[in-house]
Amino acid sequence: MSGSGTRGWPELICNMINLGDKVKDSVTGFIGIAVGRTIWIHGCDRITVQPEGITKEGKLFESLSFDEPALVTLKKKVKKEGKHDTGGPRMEPHAKVNIKK
Repeated sequence: MSGSGTRGWPELICNMINLGDKVKDSVTGFIGIAVGRTIWIHGCDRITVQPEGITKEGKLFESLSFDEPALVTLKKKVKKEGKHDTGGPRMEPHAKVNIKK
C-alpha cells in the first residue's frame, strides 16, 4: 500500500495496546503501564512503558519503549488517561494586535 495514504497491514497487527493498560514485554519481562505511543512512518508503533512505584530516593523508575507487537496486555485500563490539555501554565497575552484588512 505504499503511497496510498494509509498505513496498511501493519496497522492491523498494531494498536492492541491502549494507554493506561498494564503490559509486559515478551522479550525482557519488563512490566509497567503504557503511558505513550510513538508512531513511526515505516514501521509499527512503539509504546512507552512506565514501571509502577518509585525508587528508594523517591524518584520515578526509568520508562522504556517497546515495539507494540512485543507487548502483552496483563490488565486493561489500570490507569485512566489524564486531561489532554498539554499546553501547560502560560500567561495570556496582554498586548492587542491590530490587523489591517
